[in-house]
Amino acid sequence: MSARRLERLVLGAGSTFQNIKAVEFFLCKPLKENALVKDFCTFFLPGIRYHNPNLSLQIFEASENATAREVPGASDGAPPSPTATPAPVSPARTGAQLAPEAVRLFFGEGNGSHVVNLSLYHSPHQLMQRLLDVDAQWQQLQIYEKFLQKKENF
Repeated sequence: MSARRLERLVLGAGSTFQNIKAVEFFLCKPLKENALVKDFCTFFLPGIRYHNPNLSLQIFEASENATAREVPGASDGAPPSPTATPAPVSPARTGAQLAPEAVRLFFGEGNGSHVVNLSLYHSPHQLMQRLLDVDAQWQQLQIYEKFLQKKENF
């Protein structure tokens, strides 16, 4: 058992997010066929929703007839399906692209977002641990930023 899991067990700390306000899953396969996300939703989502009732969760599945590079509804002029995954956005400044299967985390107060590639994780426990780590690191960065702002003001 890892030290972090043991510490969480001993301290009785729950699986709550302090900074994450919304979670979006982008899937290539339907949810029923995606074992990682299905197990994550089964094992962890009830506890997360209990501790964070205002957390927004959305799951976007790719339509069966759309390919990974094709924008849904672009060829026939029809509106895109509500369950279709939007085309990866490529901001001009960063050149970043959304992974084919990913989780996008949104932080409160307009602080930005973070993308986690789902292909890097084999179990829902690994994914949950990564989400908790990102949440904790974001909180540490916010504290450090406030410290630097106070230091600049003096």
